[in-house]
Amino acid sequence: ALSGGGMVIADRSIPTLINCTIENNFASSSGGGVTIQGYSFPTFFSAKINNNIANSTGGGILVKDISSPRFFDSTIHDNS
Repeated sequence: ALSGGGMVIADRSIPTLINCTIENNFASSSGGGVTIQGYSFPTFFSAKINNNIANSTGGGILVKDISSPRFFDSTIHDNS
């Protein structure tokens, strides 16, 4: 994927993600694990965002467009 190798959250979305695992994904540009854009406000509960890669920015997560994610009891590690 060019952006958001594991998941793209866009267009004024407000999803709630529970016990999700986003790992071992690749984006040739940015947001290896997750790209959050378009004024979105996701909430992650017990999420694992691990071992994702992006060639440019946001190995684990790329947040743009005044988006604002919230994380509870979640891990984000070993992304590059």
